[in-house]
Amino acid sequence: MEKTKTKFSRRSIALLLALVLVVGFLFAVPTRAADTGSLGKLVDYFSANSSSFTLDSSSRFFIETEPTGDVLQTIQLAQRQFAADGIPSSTPLDIVWGKASMVRDGDIYIQLVEDDSNISTEGYKLIVTSYATVIAEDVDGLLYGLNQLQKHFRAAKSTTIKGFTTYDTPDTVERTVQLDCARKYLTVEYVCNFIKEASWMGYNALQLHVSEDGGFRADFWDDSYFADGYTGDYKPNNDFTWLCGSQVQSWVYDESDVSLPNYRDDPDANKYLTTAELIQIIDTCKEYHMEVIPSFDSPGHMDYLTWKFEQNYKSNTSYSFTYNGTTYKASATSGCINYSGKTGGVTPLWPYYTSMDIRDTTTRGKMSQAFVFSIYEDMASFFKIYAGSTKFNIGTDEVNLTNSSISSTAWSYDLFPGFVNELNALLKGYGYTCRMFNDFINDSNISSFDSDIEILYWNSPYNSISGTAGAYDEPSVSSFVNNNRILYNCINQHTYYVLRVAPNGKGGAGGGLNPSNGDARSANCYQWEFYGADEDSIYNDWAPNNIRKKGLYTEPDAIVPDDQLGGAYFLTWHDYAAVNTETEMWNGVWDTVNNSGEFYSVRSRMWSNIIKQWNWDINTTSNSMGQLTFANFETIRDSLGDFPGLEDDTYEDESYAKATTLPAATDPIQLADHTELTEALANKIEQGVYTDKSYNVYLAAYDKADTINNNNRASAEELGAALTNLQNAIDQLVVRTDSFTITWKSIMNGNEHTIQSKTYAIPVNQTTFNLFIPAMKGYTFLNVQKDEDGNELAVFTPDSSGDGSGYLSGTFKSDVEIVLLYQNNANASFLYDLIEESIEEQGKFTNSSWQAYTAALEKAKKFTMSSGTSQEEIDALITALQEARSALVTSSASTTISVEKLTGTFRKGEQIGLHILTTPNVSGLTITSPDGEVEPDFCSGEVQELTSGETVKIWLVFFTVDEAGTYTYSIGYNSTSTDVTITIV
Repeated sequence: MEKTKTKFSRRSIALLLALVLVVGFLFAVPTRAADTGSLGKLVDYFSANSSSFTLDSSSRFFIETEPTGDVLQTIQLAQRQFAADGIPSSTPLDIVWGKASMVRDGDIYIQLVEDDSNISTEGYKLIVTSYATVIAEDVDGLLYGLNQLQKHFRAAKSTTIKGFTTYDTPDTVERTVQLDCARKYLTVEYVCNFIKEASWMGYNALQLHVSEDGGFRADFWDDSYFADGYTGDYKPNNDFTWLCGSQVQSWVYDESDVSLPNYRDDPDANKYLTTAELIQIIDTCKEYHMEVIPSFDSPGHMDYLTWKFEQNYKSNTSYSFTYNGTTYKASATSGCINYSGKTGGVTPLWPYYTSMDIRDTTTRGKMSQAFVFSIYEDMASFFKIYAGSTKFNIGTDEVNLTNSSISSTAWSYDLFPGFVNELNALLKGYGYTCRMFNDFINDSNISSFDSDIEILYWNSPYNSISGTAGAYDEPSVSSFVNNNRILYNCINQHTYYVLRVAPNGKGGAGGGLNPSNGDARSANCYQWEFYGADEDSIYNDWAPNNIRKKGLYTEPDAIVPDDQLGGAYFLTWHDYAAVNTETEMWNGVWDTVNNSGEFYSVRSRMWSNIIKQWNWDINTTSNSMGQLTFANFETIRDSLGDFPGLEDDTYEDESYAKATTLPAATDPIQLADHTELTEALANKIEQGVYTDKSYNVYLAAYDKADTINNNNRASAEELGAALTNLQNAIDQLVVRTDSFTITWKSIMNGNEHTIQSKTYAIPVNQTTFNLFIPAMKGYTFLNVQKDEDGNELAVFTPDSSGDGSGYLSGTFKSDVEIVLLYQNNANASFLYDLIEESIEEQGKFTNSSWQAYTAALEKAKKFTMSSGTSQEEIDALITALQEARSALVTSSASTTISVEKLTGTFRKGEQIGLHILTTPNVSGLTITSPDGEVEPDFCSGEVQELTSGETVKIWLVFFTVDEAGTYTYSIGYNSTSTDVTITIV
């Protein structure tokens, strides 16, 4: 790679992409759909069509059912990511849900299906026409599908793309990246950005490696976070915050050449992730669909922990911790828990501190295991509760590097399988499936390890430099396959990115070769067999299902069956923390030690790694979409950029990463059914024959309904109200008319007396009428009065009911009065009956109500019927007398209360019903038991007149008693009361 070559990992590319997107989206008017068919080379299937799809401000994320939970979170993440890219603008597109018929051009139509023959778990299908359909079987596939659609817009640098159909499902189930947060301190911002980047690429798991030979940089016991004590189910065994920190290993090379970095430096000594930061990392993983796999390596790689344990005991000889009910103190062991028994190291000297003591027969071994198992339990509980983790990497690698020392100590290799199985049983109790590295297993004891422990295959017995068997006797891939093990491809040659540099950056003469590049990141690093660990070689030489090395000599194929391939890894190892800053790791660096022209980029290698996990044969002729060379892949890859929302200056001239944020999400909007309102608006009424006033009311209702109908956010209630208002306005349209009048008159004492008069409109183009005339109480119809010329203006036809009603028909004539003549036929018999039945004595009524009644009675008695008396006069007297009698009020001095039980006995817990009669003056009742006043469930009184003529108030009262027994209740009003005895069974 030439130094002048434009590099994907430089921020300039991302900045240029962002500028092109923003300028294109905000100012350009697309005239031609962009062709993004090049991305079709990355997937299982791609086919272009003649459609064109445009995203604009009216576009929406559309789904048929209300999105909630993980579905809503996934759509909102996509919503925010599109806005972060300015696609189509920085304002997030609406998320809407409703009937499928409501999808429209420009929408992103989301479909979650149970079965699709083209995709499976985490797969997706995109069908892009005038709108884009994203199909998936689960939320992970939905995220990848939405991300892929966004990548098409990025590649297009336009908001308009050509139509296509594509689908893709990852070939590898678990696609894991590991961050070594133990040897090198990584800020929470860097880790969260790394998670977002990995998710954008297509990884689905983060292995968080928190403990190593050079440090333990994660605090699960932070007092400031748990200031009010541990809550919920998380209750750690001890507070081990004191062990958090770092110490550079003795084996880390101290460069004597002052022109080179001093790799023994720790630029962030004793810094570590706090509890709050760990939870922030976990929450980011949840948001970006990344599973969290905790990683704590034992019994090897324990240099820092065994040394730190000793240092803690020396500074606090009274220190103790508790595990499984047993308290452990320093005593004669002096705090030593390493396998060698050596103490007094100023630093965690290698190899003496490298492994813990795994014997359970000695004080040192018991304390060693209690300490380590306690940490495992706390981590297991923490990640189970906060992350929902189900997988745990227990490490167990490279203990064999100290075999020569182990042979001279009290514990032997034979104890190792038992230790691993005990640890596996412990973590299984927390719901975890354990995985371990393969290098400290051999063919003779492979079956000694629990069968459910999965294998991280990183170190092959084959030497790719010499072409011979390696120094270790690890089982081959086929041995693990034959032992029915689940395997993960993390072969070090292709999946490792290691910060480690040999003396002066030069490798040793490994395999009889001349010294070569000793930078572990180099494609030419022979020193630790990282030969070919660059992005080109990963793309061309590695496949997740074929776990082999390929260097100067190629190991034979080692194909893992699909049902035994658990997944594949990309792992960062930060052996020398001082090699790079976070900014350098993110942006990538040139080789300045050997000046080899190599560019060391973590993300470029991750892209090669992840594309092979989605499509392992992409670089071969067997690829369904055609072989894609690395050079062409590199071009496509660069068009995809970093994760949406990464700020341009996040890694520019900064020691640490800046936190990144996305625009705020919006809540989903239910789309009401616009069909009925749309149809009503489609038939707009012209003014025509209608009056200006009524038509203007209609027009205002129409315009308001049209505005609401065009609003994506209109609710069903708003649409319904608009439709009702529009229909009411239609019903109230008034046709421009002439009018005529009908007047009712009676003949009394030979004179005409007007009873009432009504004006009727004459509709346009209507010449005749036929009106129903109701009967007139107290009057008998005579005739229709003729005009002055003797002409009949209308004809009255009596109704067959015989009650005096009938139909009036005739021809409309403007400004004509039709007079209906009636004979007065007033009837006062009912009034006389009321007078006959009147109350003669005041009795128990109040003076004021009695005086009002007698006044009305006297007026009625003075009435005299004559030929000129109208029915209206009689009815007025009747009404006044009835109202005065109803208003009679019984005086309080004569208050009475009587009680009747609705049933003889009642059951406890059921309602007791009482029927109570009182005089009308009672306004409220009290119910009192020996224990105090009872609050009834229901109490209602109503004044009624009995058949005897007595006016009373009838009450219904219900209340509940929970205990059996006989109770006496007092029913009272003011000073009047009566008792009732009730039996509860």
